[in-house]
Amino acid sequence: MTLQSLIGNPRVKTLLQSLTLKNTLPHVLLFHGPKGVGKSTFAKNFIEELLKKSKTTLDVSSHPDIRHYYPEGKTSMHPISKMHELIKEAKIPPFEANQKFFVIHESDRMLPSSSNSLLKILEEPEDGVHFILLTNHLELMLSTVTSRAIKITFSEVSDSAMDAFLGNYPDITLDRKREIIFLANGSFLKAKEIIDNTEDNLTPRLIEMLTYGMHGAYKELLSTLKEIDLIAEDRTRFDEVLNVIYYWYRDLELIKRQASESLLFFHNYQKELQSCLKCTIPSLEKIHQALKKMRYSLSVNIKLRHVLEQFFLEYHF
Repeated sequence: MTLQSLIGNPRVKTLLQSLTLKNTLPHVLLFHGPKGVGKSTFAKNFIEELLKKSKTTLDVSSHPDIRHYYPEGKTSMHPISKMHELIKEAKIPPFEANQKFFVIHESDRMLPSSSNSLLKILEEPEDGVHFILLTNHLELMLSTVTSRAIKITFSEVSDSAMDAFLGNYPDITLDRKREIIFLANGSFLKAKEIIDNTEDNLTPRLIEMLTYGMHGAYKELLSTLKEIDLIAEDRTRFDEVLNVIYYWYRDLELIKRQASESLLFFHNYQKELQSCLKCTIPSLEKIHQALKKMRYSLSVNIKLRHVLEQFFLEYHF
């Protein structure tokens, strides 16, 4: 796969393609932006195209002039021992190509000691040595590190790019594709997670939860919440749960305003939506406030089912 064939972030693609044509390359590049928008994939393909210019004969997937560093251990941090290893490696000339690349994934996951140990090598690298730092959280990185890098900003993937990505999954129906595009929020990674979890029936369970909750069916609500807690026990799915809640109330607001059916997110659940129109419906402003409160509660490790139960007790009981 080439840079040209990659999906999403067209401005980044154009910039990287222009860099491959130049005789000089910045020693330190910093790819930053939301999680799951293609930073690692762009870095991989960017390096591949640069190595093709040097007519390397080795497989780039196991190329000796490419080193990848990932967070490690229970703390999921970059240990300083690995950064010392990187510094030693960076002083050794390239083996096969005329350039050498060090890719530091989740570079915000470095302790200050690890970051500080890299400052000199980032400032004064050997000839032909290049660093690509990847991060989802630029704000967590030391300014002494970021100031030494050329920053390249990645954005959330557009709906059209996401639609092209989902073309790789021909078995997905148009309705399901539309749902995934909404829930993925511009993240390829999130879209793939949703596809991989299609069989767990999280969305139908959430619709049951919303219907029971809005109608005040407390016993049935609690039973459904237990199921949801098991399905979505992986914290990475909390955003999916909260997004479904938002779009549910958004759809109710659109129906109240007699908007076109084509604008509805849950147009396959119109029977359930219509039944909830008889219930008290909080304004979208209140839903925004509630979701913000729920995100905070989840961030301090309150169980999902308790957070959801509190939401319904506050707004529908």
